[in-house]
Amino acid sequence: MNKKSGITPEQFQQLLIACADLPFVRNPREETDYMEDIFITVLDFHMQGPVVGNALWHFSESIQRQHGLHTHAQLHAVLDRFPDTKEGNKEASRFLWNNAHWTRVEILRRLLTFLASVGATDQTSLHTWAQQASFERDFKGKVKGLGIAVFHWLQIRSGVQTIKPDVWVIKFTERVTGKRFAEAALIEIYTEIAPPHRRTA
Repeated sequence: MNKKSGITPEQFQQLLIACADLPFVRNPREETDYMEDIFITVLDFHMQGPVVGNALWHFSESIQRQHGLHTHAQLHAVLDRFPDTKEGNKEASRFLWNNAHWTRVEILRRLLTFLASVGATDQTSLHTWAQQASFERDFKGKVKGLGIAVFHWLQIRSGVQTIKPDVWVIKFTERVTGKRFAEAALIEIYTEIAPPHRRTA
């Protein structure tokens, strides 16, 4: 175990034992499209699952099917119809997701600008970029409001074998070891814990 993670051999052993008792469930990766990948990236953190699900359903059923909204350029054009203000972003959020989460529209605008800068403007190029990207080198600080957990969640959806160091992982680790670890350390720790056959897609 790399000592940079800050975990002691005893704590690592505690986690090994605790993880061995967890059920192993391999959820098949569901097919998504570019719009869904983008929206999950800006919505699915610090937000309740049903709210995210309802937002995605509204977009798919009420917007995407009716308006044929499928591409980066089309989404950018839709956002350009709304002022980049609190009220304008609220209206955009109501249109896209049937809610008033205006700060997520702010993040969406920033994310689209960033993705255009790295050439990730469709699902294939988005997944290709995510598969070879490093958080520290390629994403950290690039999109205000999006951090390491969101980045790794995008990587997982792109087929990368990694973990999402979200609040559940943080709390589980703290409960088992009595110590709160940084998100980057958690990725290192659980990558080491995961046996080879569980890293295989």
